Amino acid sequence: MQVRWNFKLKPTQAQQVKMCEWLVTLRKHRNYALRERETGYNTNNRLVDSSVAYVWGSWCEMESKVEYGACCPLTCPILKHGVIPKNLSTAFKTSKGIVKWDSASGIQMKVTTQLRHTSQNFVNIASDVLQQNLTKLDDAFSNFWKHSRGFPRYLRVLNSFQYPPQRVKLSSIKKTYAIVYLPGYR
Repeated sequence: MQVRWNFKLKPTQAQQVKMCEWLVTLRKHRNYALRERETGYNTNNRLVDSSVAYVWGSWCEMESKVEYGACCPLTCPILKHGVIPKNLSTAFKTSKGIVKWDSASGIQMKVTTQLRHTSQNFVNIASDVLQQNLTKLDDAFSNFWKHSRGFPRYLRVLNSFQYPPQRVKLSSIKKTYAIVYLPGYR
């Protein structure tokens, strides 16, 4: 049995400013990831300017004269998530010597890792928090595909962030308060 604990934090003024910056960055990160998936979904994983093409059978593109073989659901995979990164090497994962196309959240987590090395805003946020942000977006997409819920919405405000279980540590526990250690918070 798992137990979930919710704590109300009372941070100092400096900590509040930092957490507000985190929430703004996390909201932008989620909305950017959602925009990436929405573009892929609307353009059927093709160029953004081209129209959506639903194909059955052999066909070729008239402009490039590239011929595509028998295209049917058995031979042509359809990427429901629509995330195609600029660097295609981040889109592949290898397991047991077999190269496969990674999931949308897997690709976006790899891109987020690259962002942490280049952007100062992402360096300050714990990697677990960024990954949980993408996991929540992935859950929204799973509900969209499996349970016929609406397409995930863009957020104007993000009010919370999550750490995975076993990552937050309580120290100096008193009767009415405790000191909380949040990983990645510098």
